[in-house]
Amino acid sequence: MKKDWLIILILAGIIIIGYMWFAYANVYNRISAGGLNIVDNQYIYDINQMGTQKIKYAALGDSLTAGVGASSYENSYPYLLAKDMAKNNNEVILQDYSLLGARAEDVIGNLLDPVISGKPDIVTVLIGVNDVRERTGEDDFKNKYEYIVDSLLKQTNANVYLISLPFIGSSTVYLPPYDAYFRQRTIVFNKIIKEIAREKNLKYIDIATPTENIFKKDGPHYSVDSFHPSDEGYKILTQEIYGNVDY
Repeated sequence: MKKDWLIILILAGIIIIGYMWFAYANVYNRISAGGLNIVDNQYIYDINQMGTQKIKYAALGDSLTAGVGASSYENSYPYLLAKDMAKNNNEVILQDYSLLGARAEDVIGNLLDPVISGKPDIVTVLIGVNDVRERTGEDDFKNKYEYIVDSLLKQTNANVYLISLPFIGSSTVYLPPYDAYFRQRTIVFNKIIKEIAREKNLKYIDIATPTENIFKKDGPHYSVDSFHPSDEGYKILTQEIYGNVDY
């Protein structure tokens, strides 16, 4: 009888471990299976060249900033935001500084110097989604994020805006218990970003709270991988940024 129970426990353990591995890998498998194209990588866009005032806008981040999942970069949140900036007879020079899969350390190692060299007037920072998924330590993330912000403030004259991490990835991508785990991690990381914004007297733009109920479900706001937004999804995110950037 004891032997039978031991076998049952071993089988149960194997099943649980197998499920946990499958659930964790599911998001990576879905992204990989989606086969999304890279729609942009550090391109410069000149919007409304006849504008009377020139604004240099640098968008700093990962695949969400690159517009992965959109049909074209013109449907990404940086481009939509730049178009909004150009409405008041402004010429907007948009440069996208993004890397797919980027974490805070990748921004420091690969993107920070080019952003600073570009002497932007406005910088939006949306980084940390991959730090959440790759389980970067909270203190490590805070130190690196603060380094990014301090470098921008000390070496540019730009107005810097810190965008929260969205609750991105539907319930078909983040399976239990990782749905709750990564949601809590996102909350913690957003608290870190918000506190840095408060300490540096910068604007923190919350795109997580108003979009959570939308993005936890599948729908036309997602691309085929149910992780990266579609054109409609990027429009939803951009609507939460509109009005929060001064120009």
